[in-house]
Amino acid sequence: MNYFITSRIDELTSAIELAEIKRLKLFKALNIPAKIVALDYSRYQLYVWKNLNISSDIINPIAYFQNLNSKTSVPTQKLLDNLLSDKRLNIQNNQGFINHKLRIQIIEYHGKIDYVTYLDRWGFTDRRDFYVNNQLSYSEYFDDGGKLINRSYYNFQGNAFLIYHYRGGAGNIPVLTLIQLQQLNRWYQFDQEAQFWAYFLDHLAQKDTSAVFYSDREDYVLQPFKLMTEPAKKYVVLHSAFTKNAQPQGEPFPYIKRLFSLGSKINGVICATKQEALDLQNRKELKIPCYAIPVSYLPQTLLNQQSSFQKRIPGQLIAIARLTPVKQLDQLINAVIFLHQRLPFIDLKIYGYDDDWQNYETSRHYQSCCWWCTGWWRWSHCRCYYRWKKERLY
Repeated sequence: MNYFITSRIDELTSAIELAEIKRLKLFKALNIPAKIVALDYSRYQLYVWKNLNISSDIINPIAYFQNLNSKTSVPTQKLLDNLLSDKRLNIQNNQGFINHKLRIQIIEYHGKIDYVTYLDRWGFTDRRDFYVNNQLSYSEYFDDGGKLINRSYYNFQGNAFLIYHYRGGAGNIPVLTLIQLQQLNRWYQFDQEAQFWAYFLDHLAQKDTSAVFYSDREDYVLQPFKLMTEPAKKYVVLHSAFTKNAQPQGEPFPYIKRLFSLGSKINGVICATKQEALDLQNRKELKIPCYAIPVSYLPQTLLNQQSSFQKRIPGQLIAIARLTPVKQLDQLINAVIFLHQRLPFIDLKIYGYDDDWQNYETSRHYQSCCWWCTGWWRWSHCRCYYRWKKERLY
């Protein structure tokens, strides 16, 4: 089995994951067994996977061990009656009160139970249960300051098999300190998620000695690769430049330095072009082979296709990217500023979506700089030139 490893696949699917899905379909068309491994857990992943038509071709470590039956669903009303069965409760709109104090609150989503909050007699949230298809997936427990202290995942039998423990860190932010996994009547302990993920990948390798692993997200996968103990083949697929200045002998990005440090723990690096493979192979820090495999291709009919320049809008530039610092849209904007001062007809439109991974940092920055800059007459007052339309194409 060939495993393509990423962090997660969202409803707004990124280009790397789209490339993974196309690669998966290519392997299947050639009758080569392959699956995607999404390391991060999401309760809504089944919905996303179904919409992308990959439900049977993707696995997640927690869901894999959890083994909930997606076809088994308790009717919502029956589950509601069970959750609100305490005779002391005064029921009002999926909420239960005792002595006029809220003690349980049930939130539904698309006709199913989404999560249930339990409060103590002083009004503190002590526990919150999260459901998938009306099945209990995991519970979170909180201290009296509302800080997360424990997350427990349940298997199809309703037993806690995986526990994440947290302690207060700087600013009283919960810090993951211990992961416990019960597998085959034995408890395993991990200090970091990377150790848990490495255990899972080793588990897959033990079940299939011919398994081959491909990393599509170096920031997530390189550490688990380093921690794996099974002698499985492992490759790293690069989806971007490997140096900060895009020059072959430039300063490598931090994840590339980690790649160099792995040595023989991996079997090779897959680049998008022959030149990139050659440039990387010439780095003295790298001691493993580099291969050039294009990310995609165009059929000859499209390559031969021509478009009339008379139908194009002069000076119209378009960028398609997530609003995230890693896309370095500020450099593009600065370049357009330079061009616009000399060629006033230059116009830039950016199409993409907010990146919650960075807490919407980029879009908030552009909004604060340019929200009122809707015309070139205010050009001198705009710090970064981001043209926000009424329809907000971003």
